[in-house]
Amino acid sequence: MKIAIWGFGVYGKRMYHSITQFSTEPVEITCIYDRRYSLSNQANTDLTMNIRNPEQIPEDYKNGLFDQIMLCINNRKEQRSQSDYLCSLNIPEYHIGKIEDFYPLSVFEETEKPFEITQDHYEFHVLKNMSGALPNYSDNERMYIFDREGRVVNDFWDAYELEYEKELVLDFPFHLNSDKPERIELKGQYCVLAKIRSNNYWHFTYENMDCVWLLEEAGYTGKYIIGNMDHCREVMIIAGIQPERIIQIKELQNNVIYSFEELFVVKLIDNSEYHASFVLKRMADHIKSTLPKDPSLPKRLYVKRIGIRKLLNADRVMSDYDMTEIIPENSL
Repeated sequence: MKIAIWGFGVYGKRMYHSITQFSTEPVEITCIYDRRYSLSNQANTDLTMNIRNPEQIPEDYKNGLFDQIMLCINNRKEQRSQSDYLCSLNIPEYHIGKIEDFYPLSVFEETEKPFEITQDHYEFHVLKNMSGALPNYSDNERMYIFDREGRVVNDFWDAYELEYEKELVLDFPFHLNSDKPERIELKGQYCVLAKIRSNNYWHFTYENMDCVWLLEEAGYTGKYIIGNMDHCREVMIIAGIQPERIIQIKELQNNVIYSFEELFVVKLIDNSEYHASFVLKRMADHIKSTLPKDPSLPKRLYVKRIGIRKLLNADRVMSDYDMTEIIPENSL
Protein backbone atom coordinates (compact mmCIF):
# COMPACT_ATOMS: atom_id res chain seq x y z
CA MET A 1 0.00 0.00 0.00
CA LYS A 2 1.22 3.48 -0.89
CA ILE A 3 0.77 6.03 1.88
CA ALA A 4 1.41 9.75 2.22
CA ILE A 5 2.35 11.82 5.27
CA TRP A 6 0.79 15.25 5.75
CA GLY A 7 2.88 17.29 8.17
CA PHE A 8 6.65 16.95 8.41
CA GLY A 9 7.58 18.57 11.69
CA VAL A 10 8.88 16.58 14.67
CA TYR A 11 5.83 14.30 14.63
CA GLY A 12 5.95 13.63 10.88
CA LYS A 13 9.68 12.93 10.92
CA ARG A 14 9.30 10.45 13.78
CA MET A 15 6.48 8.67 11.95
CA TYR A 16 8.49 8.60 8.73
CA HIS A 17 11.34 6.94 10.64
CA SER A 18 8.95 4.49 12.33
CA ILE A 19 7.21 3.44 9.13
CA THR A 20 10.36 3.14 7.03
CA GLN A 21 12.39 1.36 9.72
CA PHE A 22 9.94 -0.64 11.84
CA SER A 23 6.88 -1.40 9.72
CA THR A 24 5.80 -5.05 9.64
CA GLU A 25 3.31 -4.46 6.85
CA PRO A 26 3.98 -3.88 3.14
CA VAL A 27 3.58 -0.11 3.10
CA GLU A 28 5.59 2.48 1.20
CA ILE A 29 5.71 6.21 1.81
CA THR A 30 5.39 7.77 -1.64
CA CYS A 31 4.46 11.39 -0.82
CA ILE A 32 5.15 13.90 1.94
CA TYR A 33 3.17 17.14 2.27
CA ASP A 34 3.86 20.18 4.42
CA ARG A 35 2.65 23.77 4.14
CA ARG A 36 6.27 24.87 4.56
CA TYR A 37 7.26 22.64 1.66
CA SER A 38 9.73 25.13 0.19
CA LEU A 39 11.70 25.57 3.43
CA SER A 40 11.35 21.87 4.27
CA ASN A 41 12.95 20.83 0.99
CA GLN A 42 15.96 22.98 1.80
CA ALA A 43 16.25 21.53 5.32
CA ASN A 44 15.69 17.84 4.44
CA THR A 45 18.30 17.20 1.78
CA ASP A 46 18.67 13.57 2.89
CA LEU A 47 15.14 12.66 1.71
CA THR A 48 14.77 10.72 -1.53
CA MET A 49 11.61 12.66 -2.44
CA ASN A 50 10.58 16.29 -2.51
CA ILE A 51 8.13 17.59 0.08
CA ARG A 52 5.02 18.71 -1.76
CA ASN A 53 2.47 21.48 -1.41
CA PRO A 54 -0.69 20.22 0.39
CA GLU A 55 -2.75 21.88 -2.34
CA GLN A 56 -1.58 19.04 -4.60
CA ILE A 57 -3.18 16.35 -2.41
CA PRO A 58 -6.52 16.03 -4.29
CA GLU A 59 -4.87 15.77 -7.70
CA ASP A 60 -2.10 13.44 -6.47
CA TYR A 61 -4.66 11.07 -4.94
CA LYS A 62 -6.72 11.16 -8.14
CA ASN A 63 -3.58 10.25 -10.09
CA GLY A 64 -2.83 7.29 -7.80
CA LEU A 65 0.31 8.65 -6.12
CA PHE A 66 -0.91 7.28 -2.79
CA ASP A 67 -3.74 5.12 -1.41
CA GLN A 68 -4.11 6.57 2.12
CA ILE A 69 -2.74 9.56 3.98
CA MET A 70 -1.52 9.89 7.58
CA LEU A 71 -2.07 13.21 9.34
CA CYS A 72 0.94 14.14 11.48
CA ILE A 73 -0.31 17.43 12.90
CA ASN A 74 0.03 18.09 16.63
CA ASN A 75 -2.62 20.80 16.76
CA ARG A 76 -5.85 18.84 17.33
CA LYS A 77 -8.13 21.57 15.99
CA GLU A 78 -6.09 21.87 12.81
CA GLN A 79 -5.85 18.10 12.46
CA ARG A 80 -9.62 17.67 12.74
CA SER A 81 -10.11 20.38 10.14
CA GLN A 82 -7.76 18.56 7.77
CA SER A 83 -9.43 15.24 8.54
CA ASP A 84 -12.80 16.74 7.59
CA TYR A 85 -11.22 18.08 4.42
CA LEU A 86 -9.92 14.62 3.46
CA CYS A 87 -13.29 13.08 4.25
CA SER A 88 -14.99 15.57 1.94
CA LEU A 89 -12.69 14.36 -0.84
CA ASN A 90 -13.21 10.66 0.03
CA ILE A 91 -9.48 10.31 0.71
CA PRO A 92 -8.95 7.60 3.38
CA GLU A 93 -6.74 8.24 6.40
CA TYR A 94 -4.02 5.83 7.48
CA HIS A 95 -3.63 4.72 11.13
CA ILE A 96 -1.23 2.05 12.33
CA GLY A 97 -3.55 1.05 15.18
CA LYS A 98 -7.16 -0.12 15.27
CA ILE A 99 -9.86 0.17 17.90
CA GLU A 100 -9.81 -3.65 18.10
CA ASP A 101 -6.23 -3.46 19.47
CA PHE A 102 -7.47 -2.21 22.87
CA TYR A 103 -8.28 -4.69 25.67
CA PRO A 104 -9.30 -4.48 29.35
CA LEU A 105 -6.79 -5.27 32.10
CA SER A 106 -8.45 -8.62 32.78
CA VAL A 107 -7.06 -10.28 29.61
CA PHE A 108 -3.38 -9.66 30.35
CA GLU A 109 -0.94 -12.06 32.00
CA GLU A 110 -0.41 -11.52 35.71
CA THR A 111 2.35 -12.53 38.08
CA GLU A 112 2.38 -13.20 41.82
CA LYS A 113 1.63 -10.12 43.90
CA PRO A 114 4.15 -9.23 46.63
CA PHE A 115 1.30 -7.71 48.66
CA GLU A 116 -2.43 -7.15 48.45
CA ILE A 117 -4.50 -3.97 48.24
CA THR A 118 -7.99 -4.46 49.64
CA GLN A 119 -9.30 -0.90 49.47
CA ASP A 120 -12.98 -0.80 48.46
CA HIS A 121 -13.72 0.36 44.89
CA TYR A 122 -10.19 -0.45 43.66
CA GLU A 123 -8.63 -3.37 41.83
CA PHE A 124 -4.95 -4.26 41.87
CA HIS A 125 -2.88 -6.04 39.20
CA VAL A 126 0.77 -6.95 38.75
CA LEU A 127 1.36 -7.64 35.06
CA LYS A 128 4.28 -9.44 33.46
CA ASN A 129 5.60 -9.57 29.89
CA MET A 130 4.36 -6.02 29.30
CA SER A 131 6.00 -3.23 27.35
CA GLY A 132 5.61 0.50 26.85
CA ALA A 133 6.24 2.95 24.02
CA LEU A 134 5.87 6.70 23.70
CA PRO A 135 3.63 8.25 21.04
CA ASN A 136 5.51 9.91 18.21
CA TYR A 137 3.44 13.06 18.43
CA SER A 138 4.65 15.60 20.96
CA ASP A 139 2.92 14.49 24.11
CA ASN A 140 3.85 14.99 27.73
CA GLU A 141 1.59 12.64 29.60
CA ARG A 142 0.81 9.36 27.86
CA MET A 143 2.35 6.00 27.04
CA TYR A 144 1.11 2.91 25.21
CA ILE A 145 1.21 -0.22 27.41
CA PHE A 146 0.99 -3.50 25.47
CA ASP A 147 1.90 -7.18 25.43
CA ARG A 148 3.90 -9.33 22.98
CA GLU A 149 0.87 -9.73 20.73
CA GLY A 150 0.52 -5.97 20.39
CA ARG A 151 -2.66 -5.83 22.50
CA VAL A 152 -2.92 -2.42 24.18
CA VAL A 153 -4.17 -1.93 27.74
CA ASN A 154 -7.29 0.18 27.29
CA ASP A 155 -7.28 1.39 30.89
CA PHE A 156 -4.44 3.79 30.13
CA TRP A 157 -6.60 5.49 27.48
CA ASP A 158 -10.11 5.20 28.89
CA ALA A 159 -10.38 8.96 29.41
CA TYR A 160 -10.86 9.20 25.63
CA GLU A 161 -13.61 8.07 23.30
CA LEU A 162 -11.68 6.04 20.74
CA GLU A 163 -13.89 6.95 17.80
CA TYR A 164 -13.80 10.64 18.69
CA GLU A 165 -10.08 10.74 19.41
CA LYS A 166 -8.94 8.12 16.91
CA GLU A 167 -6.53 10.56 15.25
CA LEU A 168 -4.80 10.74 18.66
CA VAL A 169 -5.17 7.25 20.07
CA LEU A 170 -4.69 5.11 16.96
CA ASP A 171 -1.49 6.70 15.68
CA PHE A 172 0.72 4.05 17.24
CA PRO A 173 4.46 4.76 16.93
CA PHE A 174 4.88 1.39 15.16
CA HIS A 175 3.18 -2.00 15.08
CA LEU A 176 3.34 -2.97 18.72
CA ASN A 177 4.00 -6.68 18.07
CA SER A 178 7.16 -5.83 16.12
CA ASP A 179 10.64 -6.81 17.33
CA LYS A 180 12.35 -4.33 15.02
CA PRO A 181 12.60 -1.28 17.36
CA GLU A 182 15.30 -1.15 19.99
CA ARG A 183 14.19 -2.80 23.22
CA ILE A 184 15.29 -1.58 26.65
CA GLU A 185 14.75 -3.83 29.66
CA LEU A 186 13.47 -2.12 32.81
CA LYS A 187 14.30 -4.37 35.75
CA GLY A 188 12.35 -4.15 38.98
CA GLN A 189 8.92 -2.77 39.79
CA TYR A 190 7.26 0.03 37.80
CA CYS A 191 3.97 1.88 37.98
CA VAL A 192 3.02 3.99 34.94
CA LEU A 193 1.04 7.12 35.81
CA ALA A 194 1.47 8.64 32.34
CA LYS A 195 -1.94 7.40 31.38
CA ILE A 196 -4.60 10.07 31.89
CA ARG A 197 -4.87 13.83 31.62
CA SER A 198 -2.25 15.33 33.91
CA ASN A 199 -2.29 18.90 32.64
CA ASN A 200 -3.48 20.27 35.98
CA TYR A 201 -3.22 19.44 39.66
CA TRP A 202 -6.85 18.33 39.91
CA HIS A 203 -6.66 15.57 37.29
CA PHE A 204 -3.24 14.32 38.27
CA THR A 205 -4.08 14.25 41.98
CA TYR A 206 -7.55 12.70 41.74
CA GLU A 207 -6.70 10.25 38.95
CA ASN A 208 -3.27 9.14 40.12
CA MET A 209 -2.24 10.02 43.67
CA ASP A 210 -4.81 7.77 45.32
CA CYS A 211 -3.27 4.83 43.45
CA VAL A 212 0.20 5.98 44.46
CA TRP A 213 -0.77 6.18 48.10
CA LEU A 214 -2.40 2.75 48.15
CA LEU A 215 0.83 1.31 46.74
CA GLU A 216 2.97 3.20 49.24
CA GLU A 217 0.83 2.06 52.18
CA ALA A 218 1.12 -1.54 50.97
CA GLY A 219 4.93 -1.39 50.83
CA TYR A 220 5.68 -0.63 47.17
CA THR A 221 9.29 0.49 46.68
CA GLY A 222 9.46 0.61 42.89
CA LYS A 223 9.55 3.50 40.42
CA TYR A 224 6.84 5.69 38.91
CA ILE A 225 6.68 6.94 35.32
CA ILE A 226 4.83 10.26 35.19
CA GLY A 227 4.02 13.04 32.73
CA ASN A 228 6.31 15.99 32.11
CA MET A 229 4.25 18.67 33.85
CA ASP A 230 6.27 20.06 36.77
CA HIS A 231 3.35 19.78 39.17
CA CYS A 232 3.21 16.00 38.64
CA ARG A 233 6.68 15.64 40.08
CA GLU A 234 6.04 18.22 42.81
CA VAL A 235 2.93 16.44 44.09
CA MET A 236 4.82 13.13 44.21
CA ILE A 237 7.68 14.66 46.18
CA ILE A 238 5.30 16.42 48.60
CA ALA A 239 3.78 12.99 49.25
CA GLY A 240 7.22 11.72 50.23
CA ILE A 241 8.24 9.83 47.06
CA GLN A 242 12.00 10.05 46.68
CA PRO A 243 13.12 11.86 43.48
CA GLU A 244 15.16 8.86 42.34
CA ARG A 245 11.94 6.83 42.15
CA ILE A 246 10.31 9.30 39.72
CA ILE A 247 10.84 9.09 35.95
CA GLN A 248 9.34 11.74 33.70
CA ILE A 249 8.32 10.90 30.14
CA LYS A 250 10.93 13.30 28.76
CA GLU A 251 13.65 11.01 30.14
CA LEU A 252 12.51 8.22 27.76
CA GLN A 253 13.06 7.90 24.02
CA ASN A 254 10.74 7.73 21.03
CA ASN A 255 10.74 4.69 18.71
CA VAL A 256 11.98 2.46 21.53
CA ILE A 257 10.19 -0.41 23.31
CA TYR A 258 10.55 -0.47 27.10
CA SER A 259 10.06 -3.94 28.57
CA PHE A 260 8.84 -4.02 32.18
CA GLU A 261 9.90 -6.81 34.52
CA GLU A 262 6.86 -6.12 36.72
CA LEU A 263 4.15 -3.55 36.04
CA PHE A 264 1.94 -2.50 38.98
CA VAL A 265 -1.54 -1.16 38.20
CA VAL A 266 -4.04 0.15 40.74
CA LYS A 267 -7.37 1.13 39.23
CA LEU A 268 -10.40 2.94 40.62
CA ILE A 269 -13.27 0.79 39.34
CA ASP A 270 -16.26 2.88 40.40
CA ASN A 271 -16.17 6.41 39.01
CA SER A 272 -19.71 7.34 40.01
CA GLU A 273 -18.37 8.86 43.23
CA TYR A 274 -14.97 10.26 44.06
CA HIS A 275 -13.91 7.44 46.33
CA ALA A 276 -10.36 8.71 45.85
CA SER A 277 -11.04 11.31 48.54
CA PHE A 278 -10.95 8.63 51.26
CA VAL A 279 -7.47 7.58 50.20
CA LEU A 280 -6.26 11.11 49.53
CA LYS A 281 -7.30 12.17 53.02
CA ARG A 282 -4.93 9.56 54.44
CA MET A 283 -2.19 10.91 52.21
CA ALA A 284 -2.97 14.48 53.30
CA ASP A 285 -2.78 13.44 56.98
CA HIS A 286 0.64 11.92 56.32
CA ILE A 287 1.83 15.08 54.57
CA LYS A 288 0.59 17.28 57.42
CA SER A 289 2.41 15.12 59.97
CA THR A 290 5.71 15.27 58.12
CA LEU A 291 5.83 18.86 56.79
CA PRO A 292 7.95 21.32 58.78
CA LYS A 293 5.86 23.74 60.81
CA ASP A 294 6.37 27.50 60.97
CA PRO A 295 4.51 28.95 64.01
CA SER A 296 4.79 32.47 62.57
CA LEU A 297 2.34 31.61 59.78
CA PRO A 298 -1.48 31.63 60.13
CA LYS A 299 -2.82 28.39 61.50
CA ARG A 300 -5.43 27.87 58.76
CA LEU A 301 -6.30 29.44 55.43
CA TYR A 302 -8.93 27.85 53.22
CA VAL A 303 -9.87 29.03 49.74
CA LYS A 304 -12.93 27.91 47.80
CA ARG A 305 -12.86 28.13 44.00
CA ILE A 306 -15.88 29.96 42.61
CA GLY A 307 -17.33 31.15 39.31
CA ILE A 308 -17.78 29.29 36.06
CA ARG A 309 -14.90 26.90 36.82
CA LYS A 310 -16.23 26.08 40.30
CA LEU A 311 -14.41 23.21 42.00
CA LEU A 312 -16.19 19.93 41.31
CA ASN A 313 -18.03 18.62 44.39
CA ALA A 314 -16.63 21.59 46.33
CA ASP A 315 -19.31 21.58 49.04
CA ARG A 316 -18.87 17.89 49.82
CA VAL A 317 -15.07 18.15 49.73
CA MET A 318 -15.14 21.08 52.14
CA SER A 319 -17.41 19.14 54.46
CA ASP A 320 -15.18 16.03 54.32
CA TYR A 321 -12.11 18.07 55.25
CA ASP A 322 -13.84 20.34 57.78
CA MET A 323 -12.95 23.41 55.73
CA THR A 324 -14.18 26.91 56.49
CA GLU A 325 -15.53 29.17 53.75
CA ILE A 326 -13.96 32.53 54.54
CA ILE A 327 -15.33 34.36 51.47
CA PRO A 328 -19.07 33.76 50.93
CA GLU A 329 -19.74 32.82 47.33
CA ASN A 330 -22.58 35.31 46.90
CA SER A 331 -20.40 38.22 48.00
CA LEU A 332 -18.57 38.38 44.65
